[in-house]
Amino acid sequence: MSRGRLRAGLAAMAAVLVAGAVGPAGAAGAGLPGEAAPTRTNAPPDAAGRWTPPFEEDVAGPGAVEAAVLPDGRVFYFTGTENPDSLAPAPRRGGVRVLDLRSGTPEWSPPREGGARELFSSDLTTLPDGRLLLTGGPHTAFLYDVKTNSVAAAGPMKAERWSPGVAVGADGSATVFGGVGRLLGDSPPGPVRRTETYRPVTDTWEENYSGPASENDLPPEPRIVLAPNGKFFYAAAGQMVGPSGLSAGAGAATAALYQFFDPKTKKWQVTGPAPLGARSGAFVVPLTMEPPYEQMTLLTGGGAAGPAPGEAGAADSTTLTAIDVNGNVGSRSTGDLDHARSFASGVLLPDGRLLAVGGDDKGGAVRTPELYDPAAGQWTDVAPQSRGRGHHSSALLLPDMRVLLGGGDGDPSFEVWSPPYLFRGPRPVVKQVQRAVSYGESFDITTPDADLVESVVLLRTPSPEHGNDSDQRALKLEFSRSADDTLTATAPPSGTAAPPGLYYLVINEKSLQGPVPSVARMVAVGHTDVGEALQPFADEAAPPVGGSASRAGAAGPVQAPWLSSAG
Repeated sequence: MSRGRLRAGLAAMAAVLVAGAVGPAGAAGAGLPGEAAPTRTNAPPDAAGRWTPPFEEDVAGPGAVEAAVLPDGRVFYFTGTENPDSLAPAPRRGGVRVLDLRSGTPEWSPPREGGARELFSSDLTTLPDGRLLLTGGPHTAFLYDVKTNSVAAAGPMKAERWSPGVAVGADGSATVFGGVGRLLGDSPPGPVRRTETYRPVTDTWEENYSGPASENDLPPEPRIVLAPNGKFFYAAAGQMVGPSGLSAGAGAATAALYQFFDPKTKKWQVTGPAPLGARSGAFVVPLTMEPPYEQMTLLTGGGAAGPAPGEAGAADSTTLTAIDVNGNVGSRSTGDLDHARSFASGVLLPDGRLLAVGGDDKGGAVRTPELYDPAAGQWTDVAPQSRGRGHHSSALLLPDMRVLLGGGDGDPSFEVWSPPYLFRGPRPVVKQVQRAVSYGESFDITTPDADLVESVVLLRTPSPEHGNDSDQRALKLEFSRSADDTLTATAPPSGTAAPPGLYYLVINEKSLQGPVPSVARMVAVGHTDVGEALQPFADEAAPPVGGSASRAGAAGPVQAPWLSSAG
């Protein structure tokens, strides 16, 4: 029997078993104090996925409020409360870690020290060359280089800003939006009204100003996405009010408007009011784009209108906003979340579905994640995580196509979710693909599963901050079967569709239960390099088990000077 027929038979048998096994959700179980009780479900792993137990360093490490996947597949993370005036407990202040899950056993290490000034309530993104750009604090910006495992100060920003948003543009430059003045101190915070753009080649910042239309009052942590028209889109969401009740945002009139920022003219343009007004703590994620990439659909979920969740409760509403290449914007409602949540993470998966995980409601942290199916327009509960991951948490897609969840109000632990697609039988394998592709380039993917592949997908490597990832996007590629073991795919046409930088390349195999993804190869987009692309995780990688701490981190939290106050 051929491999394809065997898989098809196994998948059909599994589908029958699932149909008989899945029952109605059971009664809600008791949650931990200050947390919403998770939903109980009888669904098996191929419908609800499965979580690992929580794991953490054997020392008091930082929580993963801000994180990014590195070019070698490890995860860089830190708390983002590195400030002597921070409200965070002292053991959770300071420190940065690199988490390595590639062997199946979690291992932690600190990067080399560098710089000499604080980085507080910041944002981060991955530059086209693989370095991380970290922005925030008193004029500060830093660069982490995985090649040297070190952090160095970048050119200083023109304005000091806390809780900004940063996104990579079509040319690979990074633009920082919004933010406020010092959050903790004598002076009340005020919005930073001009954007700045970082030029990696010259290590300099350019203030974008060409008149009054260049200025805008955005909320802290504004939800910004590069749209198909080449402009940055503000999705009428951010942190209007903090969980502590601290007011630190823009006026409701401007915060509730959909707006474009044109990097060429350096001007803002209002397109109209958001249907539900400004949404505080909502997650905003572009759904998977398809050729010719002339339209993007943003999903905005949860959040709260006005007061913090602890006072008024979060929303369960979900909105789809379509933006086309001509800048036309239209919105409509889709299925409501099963669980209202604010400050949650939205993680786009390789099968096109979206995971909403973590967040808060007035009952506490929400511990039942849910999956959005774009075809059905509905959310479905999946297996609950072990710990509450409310505000100050983050979630990201790992190269093995599992989801890493960490942080949550100082919690230094992590959990890993294996999605349902990892319980549908053997995974397809990418045997070879080049490590970088130019725009519009045709390139080959070698796989023994060529006859079973239904899609080829690029997903930008994640870099979430407080659950928000401005650069998150996924693109299906046009492809054909050019030989028994070869697919020929076509790279996206431009940096507007796929900003230059590092992406996961994944092939999805057909099954009766839905797509089954391969482990990712790390492929750069924007230039050509025919060397073989790195695959950080093994083809049949298992979820992580246990944990360990490096000797360098065993004595206690590493207080890196570049994440501390200079005095």
